[in-house]
Amino acid sequence: MTGIGTKLATGAGWMALLRLSERGLGLVSTIVLARLLVPEDFGLIAMAMSLIAMLQLLEGFNFDIALIQNQRTERHHFDTAWTINMLLGGTSALVLFLLAGPVADFYSEPRLTAVVEILSVGLLLVGFRNIGVVAFRKDLDFNKEFRF
Repeated sequence: MTGIGTKLATGAGWMALLRLSERGLGLVSTIVLARLLVPEDFGLIAMAMSLIAMLQLLEGFNFDIALIQNQRTERHHFDTAWTINMLLGGTSALVLFLLAGPVADFYSEPRLTAVVEILSVGLLLVGFRNIGVVAFRKDLDFNKEFRF
């Protein structure tokens, strides 16, 4: 194999391991939650997550691909992408927080207000994720992303 072929095959292996790890953690957390929560609580989370899923459509404006494709990316490109992602995360969190009451009224579930407000903090934090991970993908250095 050539240098790029070897790098690509190794990267694919690391990405597969990363996805398996993520899915495994998700399965374990679901099993733990199944033991701790009653079915009504799962319904409450499902209601909140349906709203979050709609707001995550904004993540379609992901700048990771543009940073990877541009061969001349510089630090200021990464800084700009991080800033825009942060603003989108903050806006999504604010919208979710403001919709907490109306969504709880729509579903006639007053407990939903607090759940949605708490989950809005998660959206805010996602906006601050490290944009430098994109450089690992750009360089096909997926083992660094896995370790991160």
